[in-house]
Amino acid sequence: MMNRSRRPWRRRSLVAVLAGTLSLALTACVGQGNSVQSPSADSGSAAGLPSADVSTTITLWTYQTLPNGKWWDDAIARFNQQYPNVKVETTNIPYAEMTSKLLGSGISKSIPDGVLYNPADSDKLLEAGIIQDFTPLWNDFADKGQFPESVVWKVDDKVLSVQGYLNTTAIWYNKTILDKAGVTKVPTTIDEF
Repeated sequence: MMNRSRRPWRRRSLVAVLAGTLSLALTACVGQGNSVQSPSADSGSAAGLPSADVSTTITLWTYQTLPNGKWWDDAIARFNQQYPNVKVETTNIPYAEMTSKLLGSGISKSIPDGVLYNPADSDKLLEAGIIQDFTPLWNDFADKGQFPESVVWKVDDKVLSVQGYLNTTAIWYNKTILDKAGVTKVPTTIDEF
């Protein structure tokens, strides 16, 4: 959740719903869910939502581009089915530039409403005031149980980010060099490495 305290609560609530939609779009791709269930505006919860006729613009940053980012556009389309008067503006930023641009957005007062970023940078972004604790919104999210604790990024029990998916990482090696070094078994786990 981006730190937009000067924005109305409705915009923050809409971003929370859109974030849930984007996350659930990912889990739907792997067959773990396909609907967003959010508290109603009457529920009095931290994630209370505005009526479907609310009109505003939400700015989102992502490092994904088509075709890899097609799920992003699909999730926004699903969100706009519920909120047709909310314009979602997406800016694509190269992955390697995302954290520095986010930090710069705080200085220029142009922080986006939501962002797909590397949650390992959450500490830096929290310290700079770019993101904020969204524990109450996360606690009210009906489908939070579909996410393992390992993808919920916290600092001092404050939920700062939730990963919708994990990147696959591979370790490459040069067999010739390992043979020369006398390594007979190639490591296959982090512990062996």
